[in-house]
Formats: sequence, structure tokens, C-alpha cells
Amino acid sequence: MNRLVMLTFLVAVLTSGTSTTCGEDPITYSLRVTSSLSGKEVEFEAAYLFNGSNPVLQVVRQSTPFETRADGEIGMGIFRKTGGDGQLVVELVAARGDKQLPSHRASGDAVVFGENLVKDVPSFTKAFSWKRP
Repeated sequence: MNRLVMLTFLVAVLTSGTSTTCGEDPITYSLRVTSSLSGKEVEFEAAYLFNGSNPVLQVVRQSTPFETRADGEIGMGIFRKTGGDGQLVVELVAARGDKQLPSHRASGDAVVFGENLVKDVPSFTKAFSWKRP
């Protein structure tokens, strides 16, 4: 049920997004997931979506390192550690054409990010940690 609510929220937010102004380059994102411990892997699952040329919800279950590229004006994702040593480190680097935009990075057992979700509200990357039973 919780996954359905999150997926519905993601789709609703991203399909109602803004578009680029005429003649403006789209934002290109580089999304990287690594372990906080050098040489160690972290297993994770994630769901993310950008409203660009491939506006499909991406679901990933794998080990670090992971890297992908996407484009669009808005994006959102959630990442959750499922095993391994260390914490997830999620980094989102953005550029519009040759101009580097602010990047975001967070580490924890779970990380969420939001890019341009609401006009004039800063993008964010937040980490959460919890003890597993």
C-alpha cells in the first residue's frame, strides 16, 4: 500500500511539471549511488522519475556503484538500503547546456531527492537512518 501511494504521488507530481522556455536547453542530470565505505558494496532498491525524454518510473534493485543520466525539468526519487556495509551515498549533479547547476548529495540508510518540484522552492536531497530489527 505504501509503495502504491508513493508511486501515485511521483506520477502526479511529475506529470504536472513545468516545461522549458522556448530555446532553453533541458536540464541534464547525472545520478550516482555509491557506498560510504570505500571498496564496500551496499545493496539498495530505488524508484525515480524525471519528466524529460523518458518519463517512465525507473525501479532499481542492485548493489553500488550505480550511475545513470536523465533529462527534464523536474524529478523525484527514493532510495533505500537493503543490505551491505556502509550507507548509501546519493549524488545528483545537474547542468543546463554548459552551465553547471547546484548539485545535491546525501548519505544514509534512505535518501529522497526532489528537483524543481515547486516553483521558486529549492531542490533538495535528504537522508534518513533507522535501526533495523
